[in-house]
Amino acid sequence: MKHQFEGNIYLLGFMGSGKSTVAPILAKKLKRSFLDTDQWIENETRKSISQIFAEEGEDGFRQQEMKCFEIVSQMRQLVVAAGGGAVLYLKNWLNMKKSGLTVYIRCTPELLLERTKADETRPLLAGKEEERFNKIKNLLLLRAPYYDYADIIIEVVPGESVKFFAGRLFQHLEEYI
Repeated sequence: MKHQFEGNIYLLGFMGSGKSTVAPILAKKLKRSFLDTDQWIENETRKSISQIFAEEGEDGFRQQEMKCFEIVSQMRQLVVAAGGGAVLYLKNWLNMKKSGLTVYIRCTPELLLERTKADETRPLLAGKEEERFNKIKNLLLLRAPYYDYADIIIEVVPGESVKFFAGRLFQHLEEYI
């Protein structure tokens, strides 16, 4: 690596893109700590994401998420797995950009459906398979322009191992950090 990058590395992408799976691998490779914003919110509120959505709605969850990004942006040398919708809020973007590098992990809607179809813990994707696929496509359409503001965009290749993907991501990061 060229020089010691002190900032955070924020992994962005849709639910099921692999952020929470890849982030700890990448953190270990970079000798950094790992933080998952959804896990942080669950720990902070002592509620599951589903429970927050049920009790406070998406707005209540997004308020908790913004609080998380305010705190995390004050920290250094983290690899952060960000919630899929965090990119919709300017305040989150400002906190991420002032404190680190953003990486969008891009997946096809078909791959996202495959990865999330058995997961009933995602309130925004509730429903049968066809309904879920339509929700994925619609949410991706809404979020894609925001994801595209990331400093690095990396495509997930279907069938690629997590270890290989993490290695490819590491190579992309070497150009920046």
